[in-house]
Amino acid sequence: SPGGDDGTDAPTLTIAEADDGFVSADELSDGIQAVVTLTSGTQAGDTVTITVTGGADGEQTFTQAVTADDLSAGEVDVTLNGDITDGDYSAVASITDGAGNDSAASDAVDFTVDATAPDAPTLNVVANDDGTVTASGEAEPGSTVTVTFPDGTTGELVAGDDGSFEATSDGAQPSGEVSATATDAAGNESGVTTQDYDVVTPDTPILAIPANADGFINAEEENSGLEANVILDEPAQAGEDVVVTVTDDEGTSAEATLTLTADDIEAGSVSLPLDFADLTEGALEASATVGGRDANSLD
Repeated sequence: SPGGDDGTDAPTLTIAEADDGFVSADELSDGIQAVVTLTSGTQAGDTVTITVTGGADGEQTFTQAVTADDLSAGEVDVTLNGDITDGDYSAVASITDGAGNDSAASDAVDFTVDATAPDAPTLNVVANDDGTVTASGEAEPGSTVTVTFPDGTTGELVAGDDGSFEATSDGAQPSGEVSATATDAAGNESGVTTQDYDVVTPDTPILAIPANADGFINAEEENSGLEANVILDEPAQAGEDVVVTVTDDEGTSAEATLTLTADDIEAGSVSLPLDFADLTEGALEASATVGGRDANSLD
């Protein structure tokens, strides 16, 4: 008997897609994948039944005959592909043999189906005096908002109870597109909202090193390639040199130079790769010039 001598043996029901308590639209699209671990008394030809309660239909059952291969594996895969819509559900599994002997029911697996993607966030983009960009707006309350800035860096945050969010880029940004998406607790992702951003030309150049946003540069950041971003000032012209200098506590300097092109002037900013290999670990100071005109310095 699948329930053992006294009928108390129970299978184990696992629904990996519901491990986080939710089933999303993507997870629901090919049916919910369930695995039932068989009891020692299960035989080929026995029937595994998963009973799902909740939702609009109240109760649905899904059955699967146990094969010899299932017995060897010790488990049966069952796809729950019925009329399962948004709502709260509870699922249990049991095993029945040909004589009608039942196992005990498994522990219940509770989950919420949320197959509805959140609305795309609203988005407002503002340039800051230091060349960074602040993106704000509203999204589904509690959803995770991902903001992508023109240089490809991202900010991720959770929308408040009122749906509001705000993210500021780590470094100065070139002209380009700012985008935002919202992902709900079930993993459903909204559409993308975009807004074009044009660099506001400053009176003096602005230097930023995105990896230094927290005041530190670690080994992983250095090994992945460091860049300095320089927002060009109003007088900048093609043919001028942008020079970024990084100096350590011992006075050793590393320098990166780029000659401006017409495309750079149109973009309003440039990025220069940095190499710290010859510098001593510790405090560093970075400075920049554009055509000999000083930008801000960074520690």
